[in-house]
Amino acid sequence: DSSLIKEKYPALWQSAVTHGTPQTRNAATVVGNILRASPAGDCSCAVLAHGGTVVLEGPDGRREVDIDDFWLGYQVTARKPDEIALEIKLANPGKSTVSAFGAQTRTSLDCSKINAAASLSMNGKICEHVRLAIGSVAPTLLRLKKTEELLKNTQVTEDVLQRVADSVPTEINPIDDVRSTREYRLEVSGVLIRRTIQKACSL
Repeated sequence: DSSLIKEKYPALWQSAVTHGTPQTRNAATVVGNILRASPAGDCSCAVLAHGGTVVLEGPDGRREVDIDDFWLGYQVTARKPDEIALEIKLANPGKSTVSAFGAQTRTSLDCSKINAAASLSMNGKICEHVRLAIGSVAPTLLRLKKTEELLKNTQVTEDVLQRVADSVPTEINPIDDVRSTREYRLEVSGVLIRRTIQKACSL
């Protein structure tokens, strides 16, 4: 329950504060959540929105892998079998950066049916840079790069947010599983991203 993380990386703090059980939160790590490579990983979704690198070390030395390139497939990562993960380095947020995490029908012990995180660098009411992440809609967590373009150098208005919400389903490919259905995830994905942006921007 770090006050520094809460201040600088709200999306990560929000994703972690109710993650699993108290026992899990006291023993587990964000790096462990990233290495598990679950497309439903809450902390992983937030880290993807914040941006950063995973620091790996093995017999050939130390290297850093951008979080955007770390998940190669379902529960498959860029970590080699003879490497260990030492830490994650999060991008340094500017004073005008805001972020938030959101999930559907998740309480504290279950996996999210769908989750999302947003990080926006604002200049007044104009969004200068944005990273949108979404989970449980593909074999890996996703950056919504096409949808991000709708927000860049733009005022975050209701019209823009509606275009953002409409764009999200075109970038995802969810499946039916024990937690939810493809149809549900397609239906709520845009709404969840929109609400997460509104939460980040206090709209």
